[in-house]
Amino acid sequence: LSGHYELWKDGWLHRDVSINNILLMETPQEHKLGHFFSGFACSWDKILSEGMLIDGDHAVKVNPSERVQASLGLAGTLPFISYHLLENWGGADEHTVADDLESFGWVLVISLLQISQRLGPFTQKESRFFKAIHNEEDPESISCRRSHFAQALLNQSTLPNKNNL
Repeated sequence: LSGHYELWKDGWLHRDVSINNILLMETPQEHKLGHFFSGFACSWDKILSEGMLIDGDHAVKVNPSERVQASLGLAGTLPFISYHLLENWGGADEHTVADDLESFGWVLVISLLQISQRLGPFTQKESRFFKAIHNEEDPESISCRRSHFAQALLNQSTLPNKNNL
């Protein structure tokens, strides 16, 4: 996230945050930014990182206070595209920094589901949900499942609230 923030501060919007575009290091390493993003011109040239965001193919130069129009071409990896962009699939809409930040959230959710799956088999219902939310071909299915997922989280009585803290 901090790398994304630095790119955004320097006027770049990544537009393809996904599980395959985030690399984690075993130990922090210093990198020259240009090694991974040869097309980027930033105010800093070296970073010490524990992870990094790669694959700037869909990145665009922006003014951080402005929005980027989807007319630049829909960008992103389908299971990680924001709900906002999924709901407007095929229509003219804006890709903003908020869409990239939501993509980080879906990277986390899908990563946790993958870890859970390795720890023990999913129920049939969980398996259907995971396949639907991770489907790389059907934006409508992903959008619908995300809506149900968010609604289920909001309706959970086990979530902390002022009455059960």
